[in-house]
Amino acid sequence: MRTLTELRQDMDKAIKADIVPVLRAEGFKGGYPNFYRRDGDRLDLLSFGFNRYGGGVSLCVGQCQAGDFTTSWGQIVPMAKMTSAYLASTLRHQFGWQGPDGQTDFCFKDGRIADCVSLIKIRMPEVWLWFSTPRAYRGD
Repeated sequence: MRTLTELRQDMDKAIKADIVPVLRAEGFKGGYPNFYRRDGDRLDLLSFGFNRYGGGVSLCVGQCQAGDFTTSWGQIVPMAKMTSAYLASTLRHQFGWQGPDGQTDFCFKDGRIADCVSLIKIRMPEVWLWFSTPRAYRGD
């Protein structure tokens, strides 16, 4: 049986091979696990977040105004370093880890890496829809 550390390494490789090219084709820049895409005056953010106990991954998305971002505590974050973690919860969403039992939609602790990547690909249209839905992100 593979350890969770080994499974995480396998999952990282699979995401880089199968999901990151999809993100690049959609105009995302950045490096794994954090990506951004500028769309006019809007910045779309997408990060992969991993369960601290191992075996699960989620897609964390967010939107804010393009350019450097000032957090609520006054920290200035350059656009290329921006992640959804800096945003208020109303400006971000997490795909995965939605069940009340703590299970993730994208679970790989059983070693089924390819199945997990397939589930992420299946959910990508929801991610694109989330990005296309208008929301107030300028602090209006």
